[in-house]
Amino acid sequence: MSTTSRIRSLSMLALAASLVGCGQASTLRGKITDQNGTQQQGLSTDGLGGSGTVAAATQVRLMQISSDGTLTQLQGSEATQVNASGEYTLHFTGDERLIIQALDAQGQVVASGVFENAQASGQTHVAAPLDTETSVEASVLVQMVRRGSSLALANSVDLRARINAQTAALVKGAANPDAKIQALADAMISAQRTEDESYQHAGLTINQEALLTAEAGAAAELSIALDRGDNATSAYATFFSQLQGARAAAGITEQQQAKTERCSSSAFRATLEARLQATASADPVIDAAVRQAAAMEAAASATAVTATLNAAGAAQASVDAAGAAAVALRAAVSASTSASATATAWLAYQAAIEGNGSVSGSVLGNYLGVNVTTALTADAALSASATASATLDATLSTTFEAALSAAGTVNFNAMATSVVNAYATYEATVRAQATALAVFGTKATPAMDVMVLASGSISAQ
Repeated sequence: MSTTSRIRSLSMLALAASLVGCGQASTLRGKITDQNGTQQQGLSTDGLGGSGTVAAATQVRLMQISSDGTLTQLQGSEATQVNASGEYTLHFTGDERLIIQALDAQGQVVASGVFENAQASGQTHVAAPLDTETSVEASVLVQMVRRGSSLALANSVDLRARINAQTAALVKGAANPDAKIQALADAMISAQRTEDESYQHAGLTINQEALLTAEAGAAAELSIALDRGDNATSAYATFFSQLQGARAAAGITEQQQAKTERCSSSAFRATLEARLQATASADPVIDAAVRQAAAMEAAASATAVTATLNAAGAAQASVDAAGAAAVALRAAVSASTSASATATAWLAYQAAIEGNGSVSGSVLGNYLGVNVTTALTADAALSASATASATLDATLSTTFEAALSAAGTVNFNAMATSVVNAYATYEATVRAQATALAVFGTKATPAMDVMVLASGSISAQ
């Protein structure tokens, strides 16, 4: 049975077990805040939350997303009043993904959020506090469906991971927030479609629909923690750890996830830049969004490098050195204030892992036990990897030109297939160097694995 089928079977069993609760009204409680959001790298009239939202909000309602992205109020659910503290309680039936909307006295939407109801009916659920971040996430999700993604394949948990408070605040403050939201929606579709293609290329049957089911529990726990007022940094650390656990349970290895993140980050950035006709250095929204994507890629790649070294039986000193480089990368990416600074952090990590011009003194050099006799052989492999990376950049540039039209449309399928194929060719070229490294015996193949995993997409663009 495929991974997707197993996940669906488990979901059906859970649904069958919950039939005793069918017909019972579920309860959703939550609150509205005046905040920009909670996930960090670190008087509202536009529907994107923020200052003044609590005072303006009078009611909350639940909306269904149709297959064409239009919103209609959920049948059997009435709008409810918001108290002076911004808190609300709603009752409804069903177990589908919904949009929560907070309205002002004139019936205008002042904030919104996505609600993943993965539990049985008759239960009490908790929504994440509605703020600018959740409002942008909800708006992007709706636009994803309107702009070509099926609702089933629009993974809102992944979206929640990719949009942080800084990106959302910049969208809200932009002169053209609708254009930013539409561009982010296209970039999200590109990233998620590319993820699915990457998994398929790796021989997995997992896709965004199955991942959404697997990851919904992590999103629910995050919502509960944020509603409770837990430390946001700790709450998100747990959230990302649970996402990693969900993917591992779905049969995705650390190495597969790292490669998938790299492919999807490339597609995400290229689409966003093309749609907004700007670069990260010129557009703050692109800059913030690219840094968040790079942070996700950093976590995946660093985890995969360490896992690869452990599986290869590397000495503890090498594993510890890789871990220290990973900590430095994450800290630098988190603290970076520009995409260019993030790229610099990635290059520093890559140099620590595989060396810069020479592997001597790097994690890879120490793992291989490079000496005066073998250094030239190892350095030749490093040089070949750099050449392959340059070829990859050129191939991706052609790919992006073909998939992203001047009219602003995106061929998502062509983008996904071409990006994944380009990275597969790059990886095959790097791995081919294992033959030249025969002098290092069984360490040659893991060394090439590490070399593939240690470079980030942002450092190559």
